[in-house]
Amino acid sequence: MKSLPMVKALVPFAAGIVLAEYFAVPWWLFAAAFLLCGALALLLRSWAAAVGLLVAAGWGAGQLHAPLFYGFYYVNNGIGLIQPVV
Repeated sequence: MKSLPMVKALVPFAAGIVLAEYFAVPWWLFAAAFLLCGALALLLRSWAAAVGLLVAAGWGAGQLHAPLFYGFYYVNNGIGLIQPVV
């Protein structure tokens, strides 16, 4: 893994995409998380903030490229999960 640093970066990015499949957040919350984690990663040189930045980037990419809803209505089940109702 030491010779492949981008593989380490791919895991949090993919985790963000998976989270976007199950949880929807407003665009401003995604933007705030991305900017906050980015600033913390640069200022503190924190690995945890960099991972948060990659998760937020993956989450945003997953939400921006989400498929259109074809004939489904989505409801919130009370715990944050969005479920299709046919």
